[in-house]
Amino acid sequence: MAGGRLRRLVSAGAGFPSAEVYALAAKLVHGAVLAASGLLVLMLLDPARIGVFLAFANLAGLSLLADLGLIYSLLLAVSSRPADEAGPVASAAFAAGLPTAALTGVLLFAVGAAVFAGSRIDGGTWLWPWLSYCIVSSAQVVLMLGLTYAEGTGRRLEAWRGQFRIELLAGAVLLATIALGAELWSLAAASAARVLILAWLCARRFEMPRCAAAARAGVWRRQLWPMQWKVLVSNAVAMIATRLLTPILLVAQGAVAAGQVGLVLALSALVMVTSSVWPMSQTALYSSLYHEGQGAALTGRFRRAFAGSTLLAVLAAAAIGLGCDVLRASSAHMAERLPAPGIVWLVLAAAPLGHLANCLMIGIRCQRTDPAVIPGLLLLVPALAAYWYAARLGPESFALAYLAVNAAFALLYGVYFRRFIVAVRARR
Repeated sequence: MAGGRLRRLVSAGAGFPSAEVYALAAKLVHGAVLAASGLLVLMLLDPARIGVFLAFANLAGLSLLADLGLIYSLLLAVSSRPADEAGPVASAAFAAGLPTAALTGVLLFAVGAAVFAGSRIDGGTWLWPWLSYCIVSSAQVVLMLGLTYAEGTGRRLEAWRGQFRIELLAGAVLLATIALGAELWSLAAASAARVLILAWLCARRFEMPRCAAAARAGVWRRQLWPMQWKVLVSNAVAMIATRLLTPILLVAQGAVAAGQVGLVLALSALVMVTSSVWPMSQTALYSSLYHEGQGAALTGRFRRAFAGSTLLAVLAAAAIGLGCDVLRASSAHMAERLPAPGIVWLVLAAAPLGHLANCLMIGIRCQRTDPAVIPGLLLLVPALAAYWYAARLGPESFALAYLAVNAAFALLYGVYFRRFIVAVRARR
């Protein structure tokens, strides 16, 4: 039964376009939209409005924590089980996801309200766009469980093809809203577009499982929570160490500096996310190979994805750095909105390091645990202290701190990945 699941997972990405192609295409569309939105705000907004928008966008990125690690835990759980055991696990995830999304939506609104109030931004500017985003993004979290269940049960191609379509529509809505001058509404509008497609996919394409209500709580505790809390803590560390950076600059240096440095931080984060999509799209396959005891196949597939995606990260960071140099030299308008060249290159140099940490984490988690989660949480404390202190010193110091923190996390996951590979080879 488990072997049949593994064959379906492998065959799901064997055609052309494969699941990996759609995954990369989805992230490339996402990246192109972010790049285009960055150019739009550079051309249409003054430096202070850019800083507010980027702080808004970074706080909105905290919604990636709204599932409390449930989505990734569901993917690992159903991809490592026979089909008859995957349904009850997914049903338990849906039951847990509804109250989770509602609670985290309220918390997200409270965090954003505290930051915006502390930055003395007019409440009429941010209140309704922020409230709308918190509501719609909570619905998106619940519906993403359906897409995850489809991917974990062998429908990787269909799931990533759906994700590609989602990125196309959401990206078009985002850019149109920014172009109309309603940049703070753009994130809520794009999230609403995602919700519409996800609702259609879950209702028409993906058959959702069901199980008795009494069984769901026990299944969640046994099959999802042991990995979910680790994913939650790890994701929280990553989000806090990245998404709070522009708000920290906004408070410490003001809207102009936050806009200048925040734009390059967003481009650096984009490189990390886009370059990691190749190994990320094979998460379900890695989990199945590990639980089938096929260590050689697992390490071979991961090695190819790791090498190719790391090269992509280096090339993308270099291309963005050169592009910023050209924009600064060719336009006084752009020069006013970009930080000094040294800051740009320090921030972009951190992108391949962040990519390394992401990839190694993906490999480690295929065993349905993450031994680096507590050390990562402990590392976050000095990282945040370094960010806050460096932000008060100035943008250059902040860029150095960003590079150092990403190097530290890459080293941390490198140590634990080496131990993981030794254990995989010992199981052969």
